[in-house]
Amino acid sequence: VLFDGVEYAATQLPASYVPTWLMIGSPPMLLLLALVGAGIIVAEVARRRRINPAVATVALAFVIPLASLLLLHPVLYDTLRQFLYIIPPLVLLAAYGLVRGVRLLLRQPRPGLRWMAAGLLALTIISYAQVVVDMAALSPYEYSYFSPLVGGLRGAVGRYDTDYYGTCSSAAAEWLSQNYRRYTSASAPTLDTAPLLQIAVSPLVPTSFRRDATHPDFYIGFTRDQTDQLYPTYQVAHVVAVEGTTLCVVKINPALTQSG
Repeated sequence: VLFDGVEYAATQLPASYVPTWLMIGSPPMLLLLALVGAGIIVAEVARRRRINPAVATVALAFVIPLASLLLLHPVLYDTLRQFLYIIPPLVLLAAYGLVRGVRLLLRQPRPGLRWMAAGLLALTIISYAQVVVDMAALSPYEYSYFSPLVGGLRGAVGRYDTDYYGTCSSAAAEWLSQNYRRYTSASAPTLDTAPLLQIAVSPLVPTSFRRDATHPDFYIGFTRDQTDQLYPTYQVAHVVAVEGTTLCVVKINPALTQSG
């Protein structure tokens, strides 16, 4: 597992794995509002010695699984996907923090605090407008979103798994299907792929393609496990990239380009 630039065995991940992924995989405003919501809950419990059952359910739905992950230290990999179930209560905590926080500020007699409520709403809108912009730029690889706290996708490359499912392979295979005749006239060209991509690529290339794991005519790899670096003598013919970040590559046997 690639985590903060270091390759770990999935059984030996540091305890910071879950909280770090929650931080770098979430919009910053979501985390801030969730902290506000948690703070309001703690303050109300301390003051009233009771809590709304619905609010308690949401809080516990986040705290108990998170505590279990931190204490039991289960085997984890592929970023957030194995603990996505704690994201919905996190979002609800953030919504609670926003609504309750704004209401509390608006009830204060001091005008400055009421202006803080307006500022909080404005900051939330601006923050999530930026998330929409980021998602549009990442499309169709939105699941590769990274927080600005880590520099977005560009800042995460080489430090964390990005397109870990290799969804870029579809675009790479489609490009190869449309362009391979520029490089070979063979009736049965050969192809190799990164192991995790074979199932996704096979239905998207012509049925005439044959698999060759030694000296293929073409190779499709992606950045996970640095499989894009295999076949170093091959020429990169096409790159699938988003926000200037390479996700997949299509490589060509140099014998084809020399013969051409």
